[in-house]
Amino acid sequence: MIREAGFGVAMGNANENIKNLADIVVADNDHGGCAQAIDDVLLAEKYKDNE
Repeated sequence: MIREAGFGVAMGNANENIKNLADIVVADNDHGGCAQAIDDVLLAEKYKDNE
């Protein structure tokens, strides 16, 4: 699924094989990884478009 998605995000506590396939690795799910993914990917794209 990581490969087919077009852009893969792995949580920091994911299996090493998954992290190797992902485009980015964020913090684990107990340390704000989901919020980090939103900030690093979704919001970064939004602000990039406004430059």
